[in-house]
Amino acid sequence: MKKIALIFSYSPYGNSFSQEGLDLLISLTGYTNRIGVFFIGDGILNCIKKQKSKKIYFLNYTKRFKILNFLGIKRFYCNISTLKSRGLFGIKNFFLKINILSDINFKNELCTFDHIINF
Repeated sequence: MKKIALIFSYSPYGNSFSQEGLDLLISLTGYTNRIGVFFIGDGILNCIKKQKSKKIYFLNYTKRFKILNFLGIKRFYCNISTLKSRGLFGIKNFFLKINILSDINFKNELCTFDHIINF
């Protein structure tokens, strides 16, 4: 079975890219568990705990990311420059256990996957 990487590069609010990516990710778990989830740029905002989206009149679908652990998805990655540029240094800020990699290691890890889908 081929390895599949999903990249989340958009914020959770203002468009539906991340929500559609999450829906695809959940559906892919029925076919394979060889899935890696990569967060880059504003995509890391999908993983922040205690978001108050009601104040901006949006549904907080990001809580659904927690189900990925139960579905067997354990590989979550982010590059350090994304965290630095957004002031998110602590793993305690996230509800997923994200592996934080240097930019070159992030790229190298991404290259180990057969298929890459960006949301």
